[in-house]
Amino acid sequence: MLGVAAAQTTTGSIVGTVTDNTGAVIPGASVTVTNTDTGAETKTSTDSSGNYVVTPLPVGHYSVTVEAQGFKKSVSGGITLNVQDRIGVNVALEVGQVTETVEVVGAAPRLQTDTSYLGQVVDSQKIVDLPLNGRFFTRLAVLTAGALPTAPGARDERTGGFSANGVRPYQNNYLLDGIDNNSLSEDLTNESSFVVGPSPDAIAEFKVQTNSMSAEFGRSGGAVMNVTIKGGTNEFHGSAFEFLRNSKLDAKNFFDPATGPTPPFKQNQFGGAVGGPVELPGYNGKNRTFFFTDYQGTRIRTAHTFLATLAPVPWRTGNFAGWVPVLDPSTTTIQGGQVIRQPFTGNQIPLSRFDPASLNLIKLMPAPTVPGSVSLKGVANNYLTNPVEPDNLDQGDVRIDHRISDRDSMFARFSMSDQILTPPASIPPPLSAAAFSSGDWTNNTRQGVFEETHIFSPRVINEFRAGYTRLRTERLQFNA
Repeated sequence: MLGVAAAQTTTGSIVGTVTDNTGAVIPGASVTVTNTDTGAETKTSTDSSGNYVVTPLPVGHYSVTVEAQGFKKSVSGGITLNVQDRIGVNVALEVGQVTETVEVVGAAPRLQTDTSYLGQVVDSQKIVDLPLNGRFFTRLAVLTAGALPTAPGARDERTGGFSANGVRPYQNNYLLDGIDNNSLSEDLTNESSFVVGPSPDAIAEFKVQTNSMSAEFGRSGGAVMNVTIKGGTNEFHGSAFEFLRNSKLDAKNFFDPATGPTPPFKQNQFGGAVGGPVELPGYNGKNRTFFFTDYQGTRIRTAHTFLATLAPVPWRTGNFAGWVPVLDPSTTTIQGGQVIRQPFTGNQIPLSRFDPASLNLIKLMPAPTVPGSVSLKGVANNYLTNPVEPDNLDQGDVRIDHRISDRDSMFARFSMSDQILTPPASIPPPLSAAAFSSGDWTNNTRQGVFEETHIFSPRVINEFRAGYTRLRTERLQFNA
């Protein structure tokens, strides 16, 4: 067979051998591979051994046409090419006139014998149809053998983290259109192992490879998640969606007040996608220039249940009547080697003994909401609240594909997302409890990619790809 082309992370290949009815190879046969979605054609010819290789090819649907002098033309259709596929389409030509055509439908084998890696493809139909909590496509990675959801409580649990081959989720390798999409934020402050998480409606397909990956893939001790964004076709296609979840059928938290309403929860995700040929005044992009764009908005309002401890209202004025006696440090004496102090009169601490700074903090302290656990020594868990966490996310992608000539093609994509969320604390601001998991958070991502493919000859192909990825995360205290 011909040499294998390297670094085709987002594309695939169609290979095969052309023979006659006796099994003898046919060198010099003309081979045309056509993308039936865009009309793009790639031509090559068989070598002296009757073999051909057509690569790199974008994911999509293809037909293979083979012609040779003295034989009927053969057309093999119904070929679906996925990410990193290397599909073998062998053709046996029949003797006859080249003007005669033999059509073969569904010629591509389901078992790929030209690759050794272990993995699974999840196509756009499955991504859209299968239920996804939060619409994180990574949750579908567990459909692959050897993949399990991340451990409960892990930082990337909410965004669909998964473990493959028994290693940590951060040791997976995330690729988006062939560009590194791994989150390098310290301690995963963006709560995901990836940077850009496209809307399911924007994904053409993704492949999870868990074993025997080719040398073009590095870094990964777990799985390689190879994602491809959709491109436009010769037909206009679009979609719109709205997903709503709320707390109407939710059960209460164990600590929620028995007589109060169920803490509210609302999750609203909406958006759309559209793609097709670029049509401008005086320019028709069919078979040549295509676009795809999408948008997804997420609005989540989640109520949390917190139990905290606050000073009872009488304590804030120094009144500790009925509690364990409070000793006055100003009455300290040493008697027989022992420290002796006298209690405050009536167990009342004079306000004049309070530090002025503490008096200002006490003014900011909310009143207890429940009795809590009470003993002679004090009070615990007397402040029960259900603060609501707002979470707003806007994201989108724009992709342009252009066929410059029969030898040159390119695509460019830009993706972005802006997220603002405010996880509440057990005690509200301005006197908020110090917690790493609360405050004003920001997660902003930007990613761009450009790729150009040039065919020098049927056996020499150059693929140039450059990308830029930026992740900015902030965790600030309230009102900073």
